[in-house]
This record gives sequence, C-alpha cells and structure tokens, in this order.
Amino acid sequence: MELSRVLPSLPAHTRAALVHDWLPVRGGAERVLEGLLGVLPQSDLFTLVDFLSEEDRAFLGGRPVTT
Repeated sequence: MELSRVLPSLPAHTRAALVHDWLPVRGGAERVLEGLLGVLPQSDLFTLVDFLSEEDRAFLGGRPVTT
C-alpha cells in the first residue's frame, strides 16, 4: 500500500518532523522512513545515531539529519 493513501495531504504551511531512533544501516525501518520522506518531503529529520555510509544515505536525497 502506498503511504500517500494512508496519510492525508497536508496544507503547504504545515511543518512536520520525522524522528527515527537510529540510522546505523539501511534496512527495513529505513525503507519505511524513505516512504515517509516521500509523503512529507519538507519535514525535518532527527535521529539519535547517524552512522549511515554515503552509499546507504542516498535515499535521504541530501536532506540534513540532526542528531
């Protein structure tokens, strides 16, 4: 199921933050995060640990990650 079907469209002025526990490798949880970033492309991203390699972090699209 596409996330856009589950989450309603948000008004343009809405701010959102995505908080992910940690980013050690690209696995299943990171694929879910990728989907959420697709639905909420303007959201800020926060995490406790960010150890993703340059190769694995391509799904972030250059988005800064705040630890």
